[in-house]
Amino acid sequence: MLWKKDKRRFVKLSTMSAYSLILENHLLTFFGEKTNIAEEDVQQFIVKK
Repeated sequence: MLWKKDKRRFVKLSTMSAYSLILENHLLTFFGEKTNIAEEDVQQFIVKK
């Protein structure tokens, strides 16, 4: 994930760890490998959470 390399330079290690946990436990389990996420997808994610 390219954003991780870029973001890592600007945040503390603990923040980066929190971001990774959120990604792995919530976002990637729902969105998977999608490269294009529509507003409707986000709305479905929010409703299911």
